[in-house]
Amino acid sequence: IEGEFASNGHKNDLKHTRGVLSMARTMDPNSASSQFFIMHEQAPHLDGQYAAFGKVTEGLDVVDAIANVKTDVRDCPCEPVVIRQIRVMES
Repeated sequence: IEGEFASNGHKNDLKHTRGVLSMARTMDPNSASSQFFIMHEQAPHLDGQYAAFGKVTEGLDVVDAIANVKTDVRDCPCEPVVIRQIRVMES
């Protein structure tokens, strides 16, 4: 999927601040598929480089709980982190 962010020629003003959802990808800017990440804290170095597309509007305590899950040496969770429910809202 073509990445929709500034360094790839797309206008995307959504900044990588706490709670923002963004597409994960490899070093290839057009490699995003089904993986995404949730910003736990601000990361301005990602602005214009990754396709931010949404924001957590409720449940930032859950984001905090996910961020506090113990990880291994490869930064993978030691216990599964599962999304049980999600709601997509129109702006």
